Amino acid sequence: NGNGNKPTTPTALAKPVLSVEDVTSTSFIVKWEAVENAIGYMVNDGSKNHNITATEFKMEKLNAGTYTANVTAMADENTNYTNSEFASIQQAVTGLTPDECDWVECTVSLPTEEDAASGYFPFLHIFHSFKGTGIVEIKSGCFTAANYENTPAATLAAECDALDADTVAMANGDGVTTVFQGVQAETEYRLIAVITNEDGLTVIFDHKITTAEAQPHPDMEKWVGTWNATTNETL
Repeated sequence: NGNGNKPTTPTALAKPVLSVEDVTSTSFIVKWEAVENAIGYMVNDGSKNHNITATEFKMEKLNAGTYTANVTAMADENTNYTNSEFASIQQAVTGLTPDECDWVECTVSLPTEEDAASGYFPFLHIFHSFKGTGIVEIKSGCFTAANYENTPAATLAAECDALDADTVAMANGDGVTTVFQGVQAETEYRLIAVITNEDGLTVIFDHKITTAEAQPHPDMEKWVGTWNATTNETL
């Protein structure tokens, strides 16, 4: 028929055989052997398609979860070959850990003696402080350790409240502190922070802190005031 080795009827290219290498907490590489007669490959990363000629693709900037990569070998439309079936492979990643995170700092502390002048006391308040760059969202929460000792941080993260836009904007400059008030004295708490940057990466911080022993303080009168009570009842 004059076409040499060219097939006379449309034939699908072989489906790529996928493997995963170089897994990190936020990325992995999908690899495959070159498919005969393919002119390139289309990779779907779960959100969009990528047309490439290489035989590997890096899935990166991932949060904790399981991800699927789909790869199809692409045929030249001027031949009697057609695209291959999609090949799929899954890989789980743990997500960014605080130790790996270099774009935000998160600290937990109790008010100092100097803070008492502003009405903050180490047995009534906990400070949750943030400082970083490229931050687009901060969520934080305070949980009694005795009640949530064995609860995964990711579960508690879903219960955290987002700081408002102005506060998040401040975290890109000199930092910002949110105050948890009304906590109990001599009680251990877990402070959870869920922080997301402009690349969509999220990191969860999980700190523990124990409030101080309750004790009278001269500065408390500034906001408690002085109370007098009289009664005719026998005590």
